[in-house]
Amino acid sequence: MEINRQEIESKFRALLEKDKNYKRAMNAVYQNSNSGKIYLIGGQVYRRLINIIHGTNEHNPPKDYDFVVENPKDEIEPPFGWTSKKNLFGNPNFIRIFPLIFVDFIPSQGFRSRVDKPEPITIEDYLSSTPLDIQSIAYDPQTGELKGEKSFESIRAKTVSVNSIRGLEEALKMRRHETPEDYIVKVARTLNFSSNLRIKSN
Repeated sequence: MEINRQEIESKFRALLEKDKNYKRAMNAVYQNSNSGKIYLIGGQVYRRLINIIHGTNEHNPPKDYDFVVENPKDEIEPPFGWTSKKNLFGNPNFIRIFPLIFVDFIPSQGFRSRVDKPEPITIEDYLSSTPLDIQSIAYDPQTGELKGEKSFESIRAKTVSVNSIRGLEEALKMRRHETPEDYIVKVARTLNFSSNLRIKSN
């Protein structure tokens, strides 16, 4: 029996409610946001959804969290007990040693190169610019809402496809010896999904 969207979101929120590391990571990001508008993205979202929808189970405790921040403070500083460094894309990466937590702090302006519009860059722009459809998902902690229909379709079909050509090109700049096909297949294999290698211009 297929689980409906409302049940999925309810189970997703329940999982986060039990995740103390998520709460620590979220608070670290909130302290560096002017508007308070932040979104959890990446594997912490779509991997949990895979577990909920397909009944799989991951036993490793989560420790890596990615957040898009729509209105970050001018000066980004790690909270007490955290350190900070720049990641490969030049964004702040917060690190807490005990318990071990990594947080990628991603200002929404960082996606300007992927979209044809001036500021402000919104979460909808992020969703349309992710390299792969599985990645086109975000969770709003304030509303408890999951945004991103393409990712839901990908998860239900257990298939990984290209979402944005420009986003894929940007991602591969840091992987110079990796082709688009290599990247798609690699992500699909980590999820035990099939890969759709048709790459259409968008």
